[in-house]
Amino acid sequence: MNHVLKIASVLMVLLLFLFAGMNVYAADSGNILTSSGDDNYGDWDEDWNTVTGQCGRAISWKFTVATGMLELTGSGEIWSRYEHEAAWWNPADVKSIAFHGNIISIGEGAFSGCTNLTEMVIAESVHQIGDRAFEGCAKLSRLTLPLSVYEIGEKAFYGCSALRSVSLTNNLESVGNDCFAGCPKITDVYFTGSAHDWRLLSEGADMG
Repeated sequence: MNHVLKIASVLMVLLLFLFAGMNVYAADSGNILTSSGDDNYGDWDEDWNTVTGQCGRAISWKFTVATGMLELTGSGEIWSRYEHEAAWWNPADVKSIAFHGNIISIGEGAFSGCTNLTEMVIAESVHQIGDRAFEGCAKLSRLTLPLSVYEIGEKAFYGCSALRSVSLTNNLESVGNDCFAGCPKITDVYFTGSAHDWRLLSEGADMG
């Protein structure tokens, strides 16, 4: 009998290795939180309630399953999602985003596909928002950019179809093409600070 148990144990270990790259599910949640078996993806806590990882050289992230809250802490630049896919959270699970520390740049596609994102406060330290950074965040209805932001990439908020109110800053120096394309519900655009050249936004944003 002991011999049979030993064989069964060995087979279980082999099966675990074999399926190590499969999707991982949060206990009792039913949500897929990673589609990669890469060790860089993240680590679960013992209660399977939070998963953590790294999305920049000095930036870590923590996702809480119960609330859908994604927290980013650290300094420097958030990586491009397209170059570091294995390091990422599953965007469809994210409902709110909070920034902590001295994050200065949001990489290309960093939060694209966060289709359930409804709340976000971009940190005062952020200077640049990369191409397609928030593309397809279809439930985001309000956007306020801090005074620190001077550059927004192409299609940064493309397809944010619920976006109605946008608060921008007169410090903007560059707005990428189609920045707000696919956002037909935008009715209010506010600028903080002194008068701003509206052409900078209208030529690059294409809100139609």
